[in-house]
Amino acid sequence: MDIEIKSVSTRTSEANTRVTFAIYRLNDNAKDPADGEMIYRTSQNFMYGGFHRIDLESSLTFEAGEKFSVVSTASTLDESGARLYGVSANMGLSKKAVDAIVAETPGKMKVYNKAVVNKGESYLYDGKQWQDWSEYLSALPADAESKDILPLSDKYIDALVVDNFSIKVYAEPVENLQPRSIYRLYNPSTGEHFYTASDNERDGVLAAGWNFEGIAWTAPAIGAPVYRLYNPNSGEHHYTMSPDERDMLTGIGWNGEGIGWYSGGTVPVYRAYNPNQPSGNHFFTSNKEEHENLISLGWKDEGIAWYAL
Repeated sequence: MDIEIKSVSTRTSEANTRVTFAIYRLNDNAKDPADGEMIYRTSQNFMYGGFHRIDLESSLTFEAGEKFSVVSTASTLDESGARLYGVSANMGLSKKAVDAIVAETPGKMKVYNKAVVNKGESYLYDGKQWQDWSEYLSALPADAESKDILPLSDKYIDALVVDNFSIKVYAEPVENLQPRSIYRLYNPSTGEHFYTASDNERDGVLAAGWNFEGIAWTAPAIGAPVYRLYNPNSGEHHYTMSPDERDMLTGIGWNGEGIGWYSGGTVPVYRAYNPNQPSGNHFFTSNKEEHENLISLGWKDEGIAWYAL
């Protein structure tokens, strides 16, 4: 059955942790969690340690049988400002640890945990390559397993039950994937147009003072990806089907925000460029008359950007 991913979660073990989530559409013969195409990326700072769930700015759809992964990168800053990276795995207490606790606290309920980490479920990136978490755990010395992962007291040093990483996705099944309306908004202060398939994002931008200009076009649920990028210096967004253009922009400091929507159908969406505007200088429309009017005013015709329904 097809699914629609709407949110992701993870756990942080320290306060003031920055977490970046990246979602990949994996190749059929993927060897690791990044062996495919990154279709979504977002970062968030968490003031406190614990479990955190965030909603995606736009949901992602996967057809039955497609493989995907969620890569969570957590980091903190030390006193010098250097970034430190860490991991947070699920854990519990083995029978040995629980028996020791009950011996100290008579009458305490005995609750054991059984960890099962299968090959291909969780991976750890060591700075050079991906390593299967199950192989990493099995390679640890029996008397040093927990010491090499999390600091515990000597009493329970070999009693920690280590499980998979605390990364989850929240999805809903969809029997028939539906086309998506792409909303168009306008910032009267900067002259930028913004496009989104997300109702929540549309409402948030409206609340910030943008003008709603209706539905720009209708995108298919599945098709060729249209990538979305964000310039943290100017605050503008850009959209392209070209992996080369996407990579060029991320190479000069733009943030890749994954797939905004998909291209497909027979209705062309035109792209125009304003050489006299410093930011927000690209415009996309499925209205040919609107496109030609901009060209007559001095905008440059950049052809068909993608297709819509």
